[in-house]
Amino acid sequence: MRWTWTPRDFLIEDLVHITPTLYYHYPGSVALMTVGMEVEQEPGEVEGCLNVGALKRYKWDYDASGPLETALPPKITYVFELRKFVEEIEKCHEESGRWFHWTNEYEGIGCGSHLHFRPREDIEPIKRNWVDAWRVAYDTIFTVSLIILPALCFGHTCRRELWRWAPFETEDFPPTSTETVSYHLRDEYQGHPYSWLAWNRHYRQKPLTLELRAFEGHPGQALLAISILQKAVKVAIHNNFTPVLFERDLYETLWTWFDSLEDAGRRIDVFETLTSIDRPRFLEGHQLPYIRRGEYENMLELFREVIFNYTTRTLPYMRVASLLALGGNIKYNYPNYWQIFTEDRFCWQEPAICDEEIKEMFSSSDRYWAMIRRHGVV
Repeated sequence: MRWTWTPRDFLIEDLVHITPTLYYHYPGSVALMTVGMEVEQEPGEVEGCLNVGALKRYKWDYDASGPLETALPPKITYVFELRKFVEEIEKCHEESGRWFHWTNEYEGIGCGSHLHFRPREDIEPIKRNWVDAWRVAYDTIFTVSLIILPALCFGHTCRRELWRWAPFETEDFPPTSTETVSYHLRDEYQGHPYSWLAWNRHYRQKPLTLELRAFEGHPGQALLAISILQKAVKVAIHNNFTPVLFERDLYETLWTWFDSLEDAGRRIDVFETLTSIDRPRFLEGHQLPYIRRGEYENMLELFREVIFNYTTRTLPYMRVASLLALGGNIKYNYPNYWQIFTEDRFCWQEPAICDEEIKEMFSSSDRYWAMIRRHGVV
């Protein structure tokens, strides 16, 4: 007997372990975009692993700005690629006796490990509505990425000069027009703009992607951010291709905030930013589904609500989501962040929570908010 599928099921279901049997029962659980990831890291760390035989499965080149860079291939679901990369780091640790220090910056040089999204042409409703699919993907990824800022930056602050390498201007604000989408979908389009969310086709033979250049996080953060953004785009497409949008003044407020920090020579503090945005408002009819429809005190409260409702209920996702929801600093939980994929029993150092509490935290909304009140550091 076939199980009944409802749109909410895939929010809880693990998008990663899609078997033929699971797809038969849950045909809506498959992701609607492919995802790829660049990894930029400090050369000394990468070379230290290459010297003991780890990370050699990846092709590394020097980025023009200084880091060593490799590309993880595009996939529909990404946990396997991220886990393989982390297993190479563990191999490096076993051979050298030292853990790899993930960084979003070294010696003043930024390391932006960007994410690339592309709607899937092999799904007939998307292919039939190709321009709308890209429009929905752009507007929704742009909007939701601002909500989940702590999942994008490695630690409480983003790398120096993020606004230089991943800015957004007023012409980038959603909603994007059909004409803009059509312009970028032309066969002759070629571009690699330095934008928060860039229409990236660096050379003519490369498939067009939406590059989230603001992302600079660890693979565990990538796992969570990808999953949330995949699901947000999915519900938007399921909702008659209706993108998720803020009212325009909220984009303007964030633009002014980021610009003022850059002018003052300050880094973007992710929790300070979210707390500073009072009562975020969605454009009427363009709310993010499956969260409360009332007002939020600030963007931090909205972020925490999204984390609860859009986190896949398996341990690697919940481990990362719990730390970010509590306001913990992933950078200072070294080397624990390398173990979220592999350890049977896992704990964060600061705040000190383990799997038992993490699973309890995501068992109900009441327990989730109670855990934030008890252990939250922000």
